[in-house]
Amino acid sequence: MMETNNRTLILAGILIAVLGFGMGYPMFLQPVGDAQRDLDSTKNELEDAEEEDFQLKLAQNRIADAMAVSLPPSLNDAQRLYLEWMTDLTHECNFARSIVKPGGQQQRGGKFLLVSVVVEAEASLEDLSRFLFQFKQADLTHRITKLEITSNGTSRKPRMEFNLTAEGMSVIGSEQKAELSPRGLLAGAVDAQSTQLTVDSADSFPFKTPFITKVGLETMRVTGVDETTWTVERAVDGSDAQEHAVAAMVRHYPVVWDRRDRRFVDYSAFLELPPFSKPVVPREYHPELAGLEDVTIAPGETASITARVDDYDIDLGEIEFSLEDAAEGVTIDTETGQVQWETANDQEPADYNVTVLAFQPGNSELSLRQTVTITVKLPNETPELTIADRVDVLLGQELKLTATATDDGDVADLSFALEGEELPEGLAIDGATGVLTWNPPLTFEPGSHTVEVKVTDKGDPPESATKSITLEVKDDDARFTRLTAIVRKDGRPEVWFENTRTNSQDILHIGDELTVANIIAKIAVIDARFVTLRDQEGIWQLALGNLVRDRVLSSSPTAAESEETVE
Repeated sequence: MMETNNRTLILAGILIAVLGFGMGYPMFLQPVGDAQRDLDSTKNELEDAEEEDFQLKLAQNRIADAMAVSLPPSLNDAQRLYLEWMTDLTHECNFARSIVKPGGQQQRGGKFLLVSVVVEAEASLEDLSRFLFQFKQADLTHRITKLEITSNGTSRKPRMEFNLTAEGMSVIGSEQKAELSPRGLLAGAVDAQSTQLTVDSADSFPFKTPFITKVGLETMRVTGVDETTWTVERAVDGSDAQEHAVAAMVRHYPVVWDRRDRRFVDYSAFLELPPFSKPVVPREYHPELAGLEDVTIAPGETASITARVDDYDIDLGEIEFSLEDAAEGVTIDTETGQVQWETANDQEPADYNVTVLAFQPGNSELSLRQTVTITVKLPNETPELTIADRVDVLLGQELKLTATATDDGDVADLSFALEGEELPEGLAIDGATGVLTWNPPLTFEPGSHTVEVKVTDKGDPPESATKSITLEVKDDDARFTRLTAIVRKDGRPEVWFENTRTNSQDILHIGDELTVANIIAKIAVIDARFVTLRDQEGIWQLALGNLVRDRVLSSSPTAAESEETVE
């Protein structure tokens, strides 16, 4: 019985112990669980911090990369350099009728700047694709924000008009730079076949190959560098091999690292299936020969006329040209239709007819012809004009002045005219005779007036000559000078003339010359009441007390020569 009780107690103790352990297990694990959770939380926080640190470093690297290829931090410098870069690229890609102009400018939160460039041009699909390819290749912080393409062509490779806006970014704090990429000069000329070129300095260029460089409009891939001598692959990315002179500009063209293995030729399949051509709509063509006009040249000059065919089906082949019944020496370019004739210096002046033929090898129905005339004639010489440089004009007195001219043509075909900003009122010239007339009124203000007389012939083309003439307008002193006295002094007759305008007096004797305004006459006779004057126009009488302008013509010089007497 005792043993049974002891056994029961032992079993009960074991049970209690077991139960007691079982009941105390959660209490024992609680701190461990809390610590494990704290550890897990700490690990998560550490992982988040490491992720944030990684993202921060990644962002810092991206900012550093962006700053390395950023435009300059100045808005004006960024706009100028990006505009130059875009202009160069449009030239390299053979854009036609291109307009490259600055667009807008933006400043974003003091972190970076945006400048845009607008391009309006016409290009083939291949040229536009090459532009977009090289734009994408360039290691610059830029993008295309707008591209509108219009294509009206129906051929497989139509010309397209497009409007494009490109936007470049400048990171604040980036390096100030004078150029977007390193530049140098060729140290020697390069022909179109050479695979080596030498630059004046290679310090600023990459030393690791391959890298892209541009010389003029040609793109090259540098595959080897030996100091300043480079081995190059010519005419890459759709450009053409060209000759380059000494001191030609060499530009590095940095390419984004993940696009360095891409070539423009990889897009040839896309170019063969252009998406911008329209389906051909059946239509009726009306081919017409155009561009041919008669021309006139002088012996020794070259005549040049270019024929073309409008409104024809280009899908049937190109147009070819030829000549028929042409003078010796006249040639035509069979592809461009340019007619040329370099005449000799002694070529006979005459009309020479030239017949141009146009046909399309792939279309037997297209055959056009047109005759033009090349006129060879001696050049029209400029007329020679003669007229006084200066002439006096008296108020109240009519001026008549004749301009004369000579010419290699008929003088009767010459025409005269007056030119000047402000021609005096009443001044005129006879267009046929060249007689210039003017009668300024007494109220006209004295002074100098310069006008131009112009003579023009009827040559082909007309030639003109011009000469300036100064008109000195003066008071008519003959209206102010009066014969005031006829006296004898020491038995010798004399006459007194008084000018009331100048308050002056002249005393003359027989044989003396009277000069007043435009009157120049010799004193021939002195009578008691009048004076006889003689000049080239004839014999004049001036009564005592009258003005010189009131003299009266009495006879011609021949009839009056014997009448000269002295009293």
